[in-house]
This record gives sequence, structure tokens and C-alpha cells, in this order.
Amino acid sequence: MLHSWITFTSLLLSLSLSLPQQQLYTTPNMNTSNGNGNSPDPAQLSKLRQLYDYAGQGHVFTFYDTLSPQDQSSLLDQLANIDVERVNRIYRNAVSASTPPVETKSLDSRLGVTNLIGRSRTPSPSPDEVIPLPDEACATILNNPQDEARWREIGLKAISENTVAVLLLAGGQGTRLGSTSPKGMYDLKLPSGRSLFDYQAKRIGKLERLAEEASGKGKGSVRIKWYVMTSGPTRQETEKYFQSMDYFGLSKDNVIFFEQGKSSRLLSEEQC
Repeated sequence: MLHSWITFTSLLLSLSLSLPQQQLYTTPNMNTSNGNGNSPDPAQLSKLRQLYDYAGQGHVFTFYDTLSPQDQSSLLDQLANIDVERVNRIYRNAVSASTPPVETKSLDSRLGVTNLIGRSRTPSPSPDEVIPLPDEACATILNNPQDEARWREIGLKAISENTVAVLLLAGGQGTRLGSTSPKGMYDLKLPSGRSLFDYQAKRIGKLERLAEEASGKGKGSVRIKWYVMTSGPTRQETEKYFQSMDYFGLSKDNVIFFEQGKSSRLLSEEQC
């Protein structure tokens, strides 16, 4: 039977549902600079202060004057890469799911700036009524051998045409399991000694062979791309692990690593 799977990392969003106010929290990277070691650009500082003050997040500059010029530049670089307008919109929508989002005018025209931040122009959707899926959108393989066989055939055909990929969201560390390594490397204490990464790889390899047999194609002609999402703390260790395991028998060219993005941390006003 074909299996479709995606392993999800934990998505943590610290929000206070009872408080309408929120504050953006960011910490300057004390070990990075803007690349040239120069003092911060006064014009950029002025624009960012105005931008964040207007968004109600001006407190991020509270300790700005206590930083070295290098750390000030690093902080400004971080703030320039945050879409603060979008962060506020996400927060409002999250804490007021039953209320249509408040429309705001673009800050570009208000502040007279252009291309200061690559802001998202995607409008926030209005909350819709949650209704059950229609019967025709639901199906099961339980006591349904005919449809199961048909779906299996469709799936194997798509795999044999090299149009199927697997996405693995593996950016989390196993800290709650007592490990600082990526969760996919965690020792499950199974008799086989195999890791989660190993199990995923073996399933992909099995599907490739099944599709080859079903389609009559030669060995090695079917390839499933495996996209492995990592995070900053896990990427290097994950890639090294795959290399040490010779990609678990899969083709190196079909394993693609990429790094997940970051989201700003929000705290309630009383916590700041």
C-alpha cells in the first residue's frame, strides 16, 4: 500500500490571547557585523526608528545606544529584514480569528521610503465559516479494495514518471528527548538501530523499486526527489549525517537540503 507522509517540525508562536498589545522582541547578534565594520548609516537608523515607532514596536531600540557600532549595524540589518507590518497583521489575525483584519495603509507613502523592506503584499484572508468536507471529497481504503487498487496504480504510475517528490520538515532538534541533534538522527532504541532519517530513506527506496517493477522500467530509472528542510542549528549536522551514511543508498543528487525561514518572537507587553 502506498503511503504519503510529511514529518512536521514544531511551529511555536508565543501569543497572549487575552491582551490586545504585543511587542516584537529581537536580540542583536553580538558576534556578527554588517560586513564592513563601519558605523551604522544614520539615514537607515532614522527610517527604521520611524518605521518601528509607527508600528508600535519602537521599544526594540531601547538598548540601541549601549551597543557598539558593529552591534548597532547588526541590529539594524536584522530590523531591516523584518516585515514589521506583516508581523503585526499576523498577530492581529491570530488573536482575533473571529474578527476581520484591520486594513492598514502602506507605510511606504506615509514615511516616504522605497524598497526599505521587502514587504509582503499578500492580503490577509477574512475568516470563513468552518464546514465539513462534502462526501465526494472523502474516501477510505477500508473495505474498499477496488479504489485502493486504482489509487495504488495511479500513485505508482506518477512515481515511475519521476513526477513525485517527498518533503521532510526536519528543522527541529530533539531537546525534549534529551538530545541536541536533529530529531531525524535520534536513537529510537529499536533492535534495528535505525534512525528516523534511515526509515524515511528506506521507504523512498522501496517506492522507487515498486514503481520500476509496476512500470517495467529498468533498475535505477525511477528517482524520487527528497527535499529535506533543516534549520540553522541542524543543517550542518544533518548534511554530515547523510554523507556519513552514504545517503542511505539513495542518489546524492536526489537529496536536496534547504533551510527554513525565521519568524519574529512576540511577547505580551507585561512580559517585556
